[in-house]
Amino acid sequence: MFRPGNEMGVLKRLRDTIRDSPAKRYECFHCDGTYDTSYRVCPSCGGPRLERID
Repeated sequence: MFRPGNEMGVLKRLRDTIRDSPAKRYECFHCDGTYDTSYRVCPSCGGPRLERID
């Protein structure tokens, strides 16, 4: 629940959650780039989508 004046606590908790979550790796098979997050298109070559690798 959002309470005015508590923005920093919410952001800190969200940041800690993101930092502590295991990284998911995605690979583009067009340019062989590997990224930590899933994009709709590859940020390097514009390939159609990234495939998840673990």
